Amino acid sequence: MSELPNNAFTLSGITEFSKLPHNIQNNIKKIINDSNNIYLLKKQGEKVYLVTDNPANLRHGIEFIEISTNNGHQVKTTLGYNDKMKDSDNDKWEFVQISEEQLPLRHTKYNHEGDVDFIEVWNYDDNPVKYEMKTADGKVISLRKEIEDGSENLRIEHLVYDKDGHTKINVSTTFEGPDIKRFTYYNADKPAQSASVFCEYSDGLKVKETVYSSDLKVQNIYKSSYKDGERVDIKVFDENEKEIGEVLAE
Repeated sequence: MSELPNNAFTLSGITEFSKLPHNIQNNIKKIINDSNNIYLLKKQGEKVYLVTDNPANLRHGIEFIEISTNNGHQVKTTLGYNDKMKDSDNDKWEFVQISEEQLPLRHTKYNHEGDVDFIEVWNYDDNPVKYEMKTADGKVISLRKEIEDGSENLRIEHLVYDKDGHTKINVSTTFEGPDIKRFTYYNADKPAQSASVFCEYSDGLKVKETVYSSDLKVQNIYKSSYKDGERVDIKVFDENEKEIGEVLAE
């Protein structure tokens, strides 16, 4: 446990991590090294589910990873649409040069009849909607918003809608400076994987985490103590604040 980052990985995730076979732990350590944050780790049956950053994805930058505890097989899925950013018979791209980097500005996708299938737009100015995907008639399919509250507080929202306009997936992260204060993952098709995580910090270290189910009921509370800035343990409590487990640092 001491090898894991103090704040970039949830206390609940570390607790679940400690129970996994070593080969699965090694797989997850590699994911941690490749990603900026592991927002959520949940084990259900013989599968481990993670929600992580995916910096290579310029649309939503979020990735879902499913790992089999039997053989370590991984299935990775990016949030929303994912395709190569280059012109083709059915794709028209526009780019903008920002700080020596060529970034996507607009993508129009055509169907085989030559009609517009959908349009993607990126914004790099003060517009809170940083990415948006719409159908030809203007119906929103997915979007990413970055909402600033003061000089250090930031909320990032990722939304995917079904064909009837209902929310299919919602991933939301609230930062206070570098600290993640709240994370919510809602999946209408997989409610058991959905969760909300509320975090509390002291002197820059995460000391408490409350995990809620998709219906906003407390699942567990996690409290961590430290010595000289290093995590010593994580104590696990139920919804009535009764201690039900403990994970010690290695």
